[in-house]
Amino acid sequence: MSKFYNSQRIRNLYAPQSGELFKISRTKIDLFLNCPKCFYLDRRLGINQPPSFPFSLNAAVDLLLKKEFICLSKALIVPIASIERRRGI
Repeated sequence: MSKFYNSQRIRNLYAPQSGELFKISRTKIDLFLNCPKCFYLDRRLGINQPPSFPFSLNAAVDLLLKKEFICLSKALIVPIASIERRRGI
């Protein structure tokens, strides 16, 4: 994992011996419904879930746009978007 990622947390943990009310967000309730063990690890032991992978759609769109502009530059075709931008439309 990254040196910036720390899975162990000490704040906002549930302590049964404490008499205080414990606040839970909607996302944590959803976490409990999806995976009770993950909820226990998160709220009781302070072990967060690992971060998710980067949004792959952005990478896919980036790759497709690069391919398109490479094809257009080889054919010496100017994209309409760049013409409109130059005209200030």
